[in-house]
Amino acid sequence: FLEKNLPESALGGDLYKLGWTNEGATFTSFSSYGVEDEDKVKFYVYDLKTNKKKSTHESLKNLINTLNSSSLSKEKFASVVDIENFMYYCAVSYMVGNCDDLRNNYNNSYIYFRADTGKMMVIPYDGDRGLGVNVWNPTGHGLTKDGPFTTWAHGNNSEQRSPLFLKSICQGGYFVNEYTEALKDVDASERLTNAFFTECFNRAKALYSSDTTPSKSYNNANGHKFRFDINRTCSAGDSANMSFSDYLNAKRQTLYKAIGDQGNTDNSGSGSSGGDNITVNEWELYLRGNFDDNGWNNYKGYKLTHIGNGIYSITVSPSSSNGDAGTFKFKIYNETQSGDEAWYNTVDESKINVSFEYQGSNRNVQLAFGTYTIYFDTNTQKIYFEKK
Repeated sequence: FLEKNLPESALGGDLYKLGWTNEGATFTSFSSYGVEDEDKVKFYVYDLKTNKKKSTHESLKNLINTLNSSSLSKEKFASVVDIENFMYYCAVSYMVGNCDDLRNNYNNSYIYFRADTGKMMVIPYDGDRGLGVNVWNPTGHGLTKDGPFTTWAHGNNSEQRSPLFLKSICQGGYFVNEYTEALKDVDASERLTNAFFTECFNRAKALYSSDTTPSKSYNNANGHKFRFDINRTCSAGDSANMSFSDYLNAKRQTLYKAIGDQGNTDNSGSGSSGGDNITVNEWELYLRGNFDDNGWNNYKGYKLTHIGNGIYSITVSPSSSNGDAGTFKFKIYNETQSGDEAWYNTVDESKINVSFEYQGSNRNVQLAFGTYTIYFDTNTQKIYFEKK
């Protein structure tokens, strides 16, 4: 794996498999490291897989000592950790939503020390509890309600212990801004689209469905049923897995709210205080409707942007409709409210010169297909729009 993915100059370093003895890989001590020997029942948290006869474990010791130093700084952190690799590892792990990974349960990863830089890289494995799979899921919602900057280790159901995460990507960490950009980049990947997932799903189904044992209806994990029907819709729960689209919609709603709340936090401090928090705007507005498979759910692509003086806007070009041919329907939804008070559909007709109708008993605003900038005035709580 390393030979396929790294330049020759980086090869030859120490590789450790992270596991459990009396605890997982918290990077708080190096009391459990060595070469596993099953015959002698010797197992280690940091199990060396390369350089077994010649390694002095200096890279591992330096990493742990540095991460736990009282004089740790952003620069010192970056001197022992490959930041680009780690930011994308964290971002992908967050979007996958696995409770049983290095951040949430201190295991199921390798770490590798590059021979050219001496810096640590993380290589994940055993990612079988993600994307809405809720069997063995301590949060009960597939990590869809947990923000990316949390200081909680969910699989371990306790406060985060690892300085590898506390000092980097958790609230107040040195690399929150870099992590945020990696999250946005990963979220924009084609791999996190229904089209890509459906292609992969159908390919696997064609190859293996006739030979798969147990079947998707079999109680095959802790008495719960795996249900891999990509067309079903459900809320998260321990006894039912989410569809891929439901999972992503829920995950993205939490992600972009957390990014908005985080704002331009000052991350130059000690890595533990959270920096200077900005004031979060009262309104979290989304365009919801029957277009682009939005399904009347919050989706980050339809979040309105505050443009000043209480006015929010979004520009859209709907391409499909579940309603009447040639039209799309919508309302404005406020994430910070609930019930009927969260929905807005009153149009300020004095500010538009575009034909529209109200459709249905719920008075959905209905427009012909086209490109529109849609505005919402929080002062009057009315909608207006213009055709582009």
